[in-house]
Order: sequence, then C-alpha cells, then structure tokens
Amino acid sequence: MRKSIEEVRYLLRAKTDCIWIQSYEEKAVIDDLRELIKSEPRFRDGNIMLWSQTEGLSKFPKNDYEQAEPADQKMREWLVVGEKVRQCQKGAKEGNMNFWILRDLHQKIDDPRSQRLIRDLKEHSLPSDNYNPLIVVSPNISLPDDIARLFRVVEYELPNRALIEGYVRAINNLLISSKKKNQDADFNPILKDEEFEPIVSACMGLTEKEIDMVLKESATKFHALNLEYISQSKIQVVKKTGVLDYIIPKVKMEDVGGNDEIKNWLLEVKAAFSPEAREFGLPMPKGYMATGIAGAGKTLLAEAFAGEMGYPLLDFSMDRVMDKLVGNSEKKIAHALRIAESCAPCVLLIDEVEKILGAASQSSNSSDGGVTARIMQALLKFMNKDNTGVYVIMTSNDVSQLPPEFTRAGRLDATWFFSLPVEEERKAILNVHFKKKNIKPDSKLLKLAVEFSEGFTGAEIEQGVKNTMMKMFARYQNDGKKSVTEKDIRDGLSEVIPVSKSSREKINALITYCTSRHRLASKYKPKKDKDASEDLPLNLDFNLDS
Repeated sequence: MRKSIEEVRYLLRAKTDCIWIQSYEEKAVIDDLRELIKSEPRFRDGNIMLWSQTEGLSKFPKNDYEQAEPADQKMREWLVVGEKVRQCQKGAKEGNMNFWILRDLHQKIDDPRSQRLIRDLKEHSLPSDNYNPLIVVSPNISLPDDIARLFRVVEYELPNRALIEGYVRAINNLLISSKKKNQDADFNPILKDEEFEPIVSACMGLTEKEIDMVLKESATKFHALNLEYISQSKIQVVKKTGVLDYIIPKVKMEDVGGNDEIKNWLLEVKAAFSPEAREFGLPMPKGYMATGIAGAGKTLLAEAFAGEMGYPLLDFSMDRVMDKLVGNSEKKIAHALRIAESCAPCVLLIDEVEKILGAASQSSNSSDGGVTARIMQALLKFMNKDNTGVYVIMTSNDVSQLPPEFTRAGRLDATWFFSLPVEEERKAILNVHFKKKNIKPDSKLLKLAVEFSEGFTGAEIEQGVKNTMMKMFARYQNDGKKSVTEKDIRDGLSEVIPVSKSSREKINALITYCTSRHRLASKYKPKKDKDASEDLPLNLDFNLDS
C-alpha cells in the first residue's frame, strides 16, 4: 500500500465527500482502496461501487474469493449514476455506506450538468448518516472552478525504491531458479552488487505495471536483467511526455575546455550530493542559471556535469510546452515535472528558458489567457522544493528578459556568465576537439590556431576544427599526407565568421550587462571589442541564434 493511501485513510475517516486521486495506475489505486476499506472497522460493511463509462456500474468484491457481480450496463452514463448516488445518500436504497470509485469522471467533468449534479449531491444535500464519498481516479487533475473546492486532491506516488528493489529481487530469483532447473542453460542471471542499484535506478519513475512488464521482457529476451534494455524502456516513458528527452550523457568535465571557475564549483556541488554531506547537515544543491553568449558551452557543461555525476540528463523543451488546447500546457508541464522528480537523482536541463518565460512579465491574461504566467508559477513552485534530487540547470542567452523571481537566491544556487574564451581557454578547447578528430598539431600550429580563433565561441572553435579536417582530407586526396598543415588550419578557421564580429554591438552590450551582475564562469575577465558601440538599450534581444 502506497504512502498516499494513508492520506486517503484520514480523509475517509473525516468523512470527506469528494476525493480526487491522480494516478496512471488505475488498478493499483483500486486495489489499495479495497485493502484500505477492508482494514478499517468502520468501513468494512460498506459497499465498493465501481464505475466506468464502458462497463457501467458494479459492486466491486472486497475479497479475491468473492464472485464479482455483473456490471449494470444501464449505468454507463454518469448522470444516471449520479441519481443512484442521490438515492443512496437519502437512504432510499443501499442503506449501508457506499464508496463510489469513478474511473472516467475526468472525461465528463466539463459538462455543466455534471458539475451541477456534483454540487447538488455534495454541497446542497442535507446531512445523512449514509456516507457516500465520490472517489475519482484520474491520470490528471482537470477540476473546473465550479467544483474545485469540493474536492481534496491526492497524488498517488509512483513505486518507491524499496518496492522496486523487491520486484528486481523477485524476478532475479526466478531467473536463478530457472538456471538451477536447467543446468545446461547458457546464461548467468546472478546480479552483482554494482549491477543491482543501476537497475533499480533505471526503474524509478515507471509505474508498477511498467516495471513488471520491462523486467519480465528483459528476463525473457536476455535470460537476465539487462540494464541497457531497461534504460531504453525508461527513455521511452520519458519521451512520451512530449516535453522531456532522456539523455544518457556521453561527455564528462574533462571533455570541456575553459570555464574553469564554474567547473571547479561544480566539483564542490558533486561532493555536496554525497551521503556524507547529508550527515553533515548540508542541504542538497538545487541548480544554477547559465547565461551568456550562444555557443559558449552552457548546454555542453550541463551534459558534462550529468556525466560526471553518473546521472541521466532530462532535456526540458520549453517550446513543446505551449499547446493551443486550453489547459494542456499546464498539464504538460505538471506531468513533466512529476516525471523528472520520479527520475531523481537526475539533471534537468531547461535550455533557452527566455524564449517562453521571457514574455512572462509582459504577457497578460488577455494575450495568452495567463498560460505563460501559470507555467512560470509551476516552475517556481518546483524550484522551491528542497532535497528533490533533481538538479536544475537553466540556460539563457538573455537573462535580462527573465523575471527576477527566477534568479533570486534560494531558488537556484548561482547565476553564471559565459563569455568568449580567452587565449588560454581557446588552447584548451582546441586540444579537446583536435584530440576528438585525431589531429595532432605541433606547438607552432596549435599557437597559430589559437591566434586565428580569437573572438570564437567554443561552438565556433569546434566548427573551425571540422573545417580544418575537411581541408586536410581534400589535400590528402592529392598528396597522400595525413598530417595537418598551417594552410589547413588557416583555411579551416578563416571560413568561420564568429558572432563576435557579426554581432559586435550585441556581444559588447551583453558583456557590459552581465559582468557586474553574475559570477564569471571563466577565471579571466571578459574582453570587449573596443571598436564596437555600446550605446544600446539594456533590454536588447541577446538571442544570437536567430
């Protein structure tokens, strides 16, 4: 029985009339409710009435050995069922208590007649000795204002680690038994200690049925619990949100050149996630905002930190949150944040957050129905939570567009400014990318590359190295020499027009605005183009991707 069912127990003891249980696990909720009602002496004589719009109304057996009664097909309409509830409340029929578990009411709730009926039943009816609570089981919360205050909402949490550990052990024990029965079987199902925890973590965020299904599928296909297969199933669940992407990081901090200040700080953050930090009394880190020039490594560093921690990276797509259907945007973000929390520990990346929320301070209820403001409030509420295990990294090319609520202390641990890399940092970045391409320039050629890449962002340096490799290959087809030359580097890097030249004024304004307001990701002071004008408004659009 899940922890949230204990909350339902207290609500039923208090004779709460309307309870809304939010969950995708319909059967698990119903089974837990049945056990709850059986375990309470005051409720044992009550009837469990189960309804759906396809099966109709039936009396649900309180014990497995009891025969289920056929459903009343005439009771498939909620308005008809509502009249039955009214009769029971008045004591005309079914004099005992009745617990009405309604599985499809969320699909009928927008009908004004349904809202009126619920208000008549639970707001305007006379007190009765016959307790007849309405218990709605729904995957989402869709309560109209007319009846919202009649309901108490309970979130039925996903299986916790202890429950998942039990599932993993049970399936693995079955595999071991099968191995013993079939001694010639060519498989080894025994999980090592270092394999057990990653499999349990991969199942976090799945429903009970999904866990059961993926573990059995893995056992059938591989004759073992295969971490990669289970992780792929988790990825599919996350992607079904339509807002989140589940990324297994392929880079670590050593793969990121420059920005040494924030990299050293993130090593402190890593230590703050340890059990020793909890014992010391240190609160769990929350996250940071990364602002600055596009291509300066903000997103790459987020993935590198997730890789360093051994956590999955959940990429939150702000542009996919917005939906033309009323209420869908809020449902999407609420569902995505619940999934993120269930996947903890993880890193949640919200990239280019200003594209949606930058308009929050300008938008009004008349322009977008207040959707942007409600999305912002959902994010702020989530960021206010402590010790969720979700490390939030936001990136913004123009933090000046964001409401100040997002950058205030307490919601995030710091705001960092990523500027253009200086000479020492460009050398480090070049070394990373040359190594990836298996290019081995000598010190003289590396120095040349550093000089030619002045004013480049990290992304532009990467593109310059790709161009260099293309020049090398074109030359190699003629002379057969694989080593890089000075001409390769000059031609490759010269084809890149850096944003520091194409948008000099914007870069200067951005550096001026951010240098004194945020911590510097680099240990070197940002350099500005002395020839560029700074006579620009501070609310300049710094999004240089467009």
